[in-house]
Amino acid sequence: MDYSFLSTLKIFEGISPDEIKHLLPCLKWHVQKYKKGDFIFNAGEIIDEIGVILSGNVNVEAYDLLGNRNVFGRSSTGEVVAVSYSFTPNEPLIVNVIADSDVEMLFIDVNKTVYVCSASCQFHSRLVSNLLNIIANSNLSLSRRSLHTSHKSIRGKLISYLSYQVIKNGANEFNIPFDREQLAGYLNVERSALSNELGKMKKEGLIDFKKNHFIIKQEAMELSV
Repeated sequence: MDYSFLSTLKIFEGISPDEIKHLLPCLKWHVQKYKKGDFIFNAGEIIDEIGVILSGNVNVEAYDLLGNRNVFGRSSTGEVVAVSYSFTPNEPLIVNVIADSDVEMLFIDVNKTVYVCSASCQFHSRLVSNLLNIIANSNLSLSRRSLHTSHKSIRGKLISYLSYQVIKNGANEFNIPFDREQLAGYLNVERSALSNELGKMKKEGLIDFKKNHFIIKQEAMELSV
């Protein structure tokens, strides 16, 4: 295990490699690898482990009774998935967590994080603090998606999402983490309708794009104000 690498992850922020080496045995940890398309967590499953992505990307998504795909988010190396569910006893997942590439995951027992060991080590307390911060950011991410999808028109959803990307990246040129199908699922619209609207916005000079690389023009920036 590369403890120096682990010390760069948000969940272990402020904890030295040597401290992580002593901490992990207290957490009942294990590592597992997945291929693209593998299910890491399944809807309906009750989980009691925290999953940390050591490498790769995963999507959090669900399908309704009609087979429509909804993408709730995408996580990559260093991020924690389904953390709120792991801290909620007997609450089944309503989403699937699926590998979007080859993925390596570190799992730790949630109960071992909540109940600090008898030594009450300072770095264990820091781990709990980091997890609280991660849960707060996870909830904010869901709130942002609700804000984007609350708009009635596809253009409104796109302007809301792209405006946030401008703020997040601090620039009007950036890459988004989704392909077209994933973006359609995230914004809860049909892929063909999304592509048509993007084409219209490009023709009107509001945006330019190639695959997942976007440039937001001044006219679009004014629309978002």
